[in-house]
Order: sequence, then structure tokens, then C-alpha cells
Amino acid sequence: MTPGAEGLDYHATPPIGVPFRFFISASAFGILAGGLLLMQGGALFQSRWLPHTLAWVHLITVGFMLSAMLGALTQVLPVIAGATLPSSLTFARVMQTGLSVGAAGLAWGFSQMSPTVLRGSAYLLLVTVFVFIGLALRALFRQPARHGTTRDLRFALLSLLLTVCLGVGGAELILGLFAGNLQNWVALHVTWSWAGWGLMLLAALSWQVVPMFQITPAYPKIICRFWVPVAFVGLFVISAAYLLGLHYWAAFLSVWWMLFPVSTTWLQFKSRRPKADKTFRAFQCAMLSFFAAWVLWLGEHWFDFDKTPLLIGILVLYGGFVGVIEGMLYKIVPFLVWLHGMNAGKKAPNMKKIWPDVDITMHFYVHMLSLLCLLFSVGQSEIWAHLAGVCVCIEFTLLMHSVLSAQAQYRNMMIAGEPFPSRPKSHLP
Repeated sequence: MTPGAEGLDYHATPPIGVPFRFFISASAFGILAGGLLLMQGGALFQSRWLPHTLAWVHLITVGFMLSAMLGALTQVLPVIAGATLPSSLTFARVMQTGLSVGAAGLAWGFSQMSPTVLRGSAYLLLVTVFVFIGLALRALFRQPARHGTTRDLRFALLSLLLTVCLGVGGAELILGLFAGNLQNWVALHVTWSWAGWGLMLLAALSWQVVPMFQITPAYPKIICRFWVPVAFVGLFVISAAYLLGLHYWAAFLSVWWMLFPVSTTWLQFKSRRPKADKTFRAFQCAMLSFFAAWVLWLGEHWFDFDKTPLLIGILVLYGGFVGVIEGMLYKIVPFLVWLHGMNAGKKAPNMKKIWPDVDITMHFYVHMLSLLCLLFSVGQSEIWAHLAGVCVCIEFTLLMHSVLSAQAQYRNMMIAGEPFPSRPKSHLP
């Protein structure tokens, strides 16, 4: 059996429209982020505290990343963990609507510095995420932990809850509801968002996805068993270090977080694939971006460059999370179409026909061009900033087109598809 495929229940998949609606809305927010780049240009890269910069960051983090991640979880929870969410289609519609309205309102509230819109959107997101996490955790705790992924998903969801709570608190701090150190508060919000929710969820999914789709050996047992729990506890220590001004302790403890990208890269060198595909390359580039951001963060006090935080943010958000999410979608989207067709007794097309390699290759290179343009834009070059806006718009338009095309192929297969002569015993391609 393929490593990572043990204990998966492919018959527990929710309707294909559940994850796809999140993937489509995620692509739409990516296009909006590109449009904002086109309109604002180099002004977005003058400071991370500017209203439009905050709006752009949250279009990526909440609009794209959170939408795509929650969409993936609607599929992962029942298949990997046996945790079924209630009324999946209705639940997905409500969650996706709350998330989309909240993300759009949050971006607008930041860009216009509108207290009413900013506060309303923040609390709408808090309620939406709280409901999702509550139902997901209830379903997870009702099931025995089949493997490390099930346990680590719980830590990731708890980190998301803390991230959103810190975000709402930061919004209230900006709006003057209470007094406090805004920089420390934002540092905690960013730390729990990136090192907590983001990396923990990525790691939990990677325990299964990397060996299965990239044909690598399984992760070392010590990494699967201890990385996420230790990281979760370590975040509380790092949070205390920030509040006490002990930043060197935070830097020392951060070494633990690098074990995940390093071990992932090490496994990829042991892949049995004869030729690396673009999912493979997307993961490699993402792990390299995480590592480069970490090195910049460690050396921030020695670099005589006031835009280092912007470079770190671009490497983590766009080079790391956006890249790896898109790399996963290259495999997940066609796999879902194939799997749902087989479960329905249809003769599903080959996965490479659902999302052709030529389209994946084009999208990957556009993503890399977007990342390079964003990094060059930090030097306040208007040309690079506008070019980055064009590339980002093209990148997410291509992503949306591919997801919609896969969805259309699924519908055509269900309406006029040829029945499969006999149901296969295994649901692995």
C-alpha cells in the first residue's frame, strides 16, 4: 500500500461541491489581491502597517489561505479522521458565506479604516470560525485517533481559534477599545497564524499527502509523533518570551519549527518518482521559502534594511503557504473528481486529463514569477509592483479556471459518463 494511505476511508467523502465552493472562492480572493496590487502599486510595500497593506495581507491570509484550508478540511476530516461534519452541503454554504463576507469586509475595513465594517467583519469571522472549529473538534474527539494526523488536526484547529481571537483583539486595539502594545499583540497574532495554525495544519496533512502523492518514504516516527505537540506548547513559551521582551529565547526555540521543512525536503530527495512533477517542485520552493524567511528573521537585527519584515511576510505567505496550497490543489482537485466518479460507478477520466500537466506547469511558473515580482517590489519599484499585480491576477485566474473546468468535467461525467464495468476493490489511482 502507498505510504500515507493507511486508514483512509474514501467512501466517507462529502459531496464534491463542498470543498470546491471553498476552492473557487479562494481563487476569487486571490484575484482581488492582484487587483489591489494593480491599483496601489508600490505604495503597498512602503510599510506593513499601512491600511491597504493590511487589506492585501488579509485578502491572502483569510480570503485565499483560510478558504482553501477549510475547504480541504471538509474533505480531510471524514476521510482521514472519520469525523463527519453535519449536513455537509448546508454547513458548507453557511461557512463559506460567512467566511467570504467576513474576509471581504475585513479587507475593506482595513483599506478604508472603517471602525464599523472592521469590527463587524472581525466578529463575523470569529463566529464563523468558532462554529466550524467547534463542530470539527466535536467530531474529531468522538473518533479514536487513527494516526498522528487526527491528533495534530486538533492542535491546528485550536491554534486557528487562538489566531482569530488575537486578530479580533488586535482590531479592537487599533480601534481604541482598550490600551496595549500593538506591536506585541500583532506579533502574537502573526506567530500563532503562521507557526501555529498554518504550519501545524500543513504538517498534519503532509504526514499523509507527501508520502501518498509524492511517493516518498513515510515521515520519521519521531517527527510525526512529537513535532506538532511540542510546537503547540512551544508557542505558549514563545508568546511569553515576546511579552517579556526575551526575543532571543524566541529565536532559539524557533529551530524546532524548521524540522518540518527540513524533513520534508529530505524525504523528497528519497522520492521514488522517476521525474519530479510540479507538485513536487511547489513543495520544494515552499520549504525553501520558509527556510529563507527564518534566516531573514534571525538576522533581522543585523540587516540594515527596514523592509526586512515585508520580505519575510512575502516569503512566508506567498512563497510558502500560497505555493504549497496550490501545489496540493494540483493533486487534490483531479483526485476528487476521479474518486467521486469511481464511487458513483462511473468510468472516470485519467487524473492527468482532468488537470493537464501543461496547465499545471504554466500555473506553477506564473506563481514563481509572481513571487519574484513581489520580492523585487519591496525596493519600491512601481514597475515591479504593477507587474506583480498582473502576475497575481493571472495566477489566480488560471487556478479558478482549472477548478471550474474540473467541476464541469465531473458534472459531464455524472450526466453522460460511461458506467464502470466493475467496481474496483481499491480506490487508489
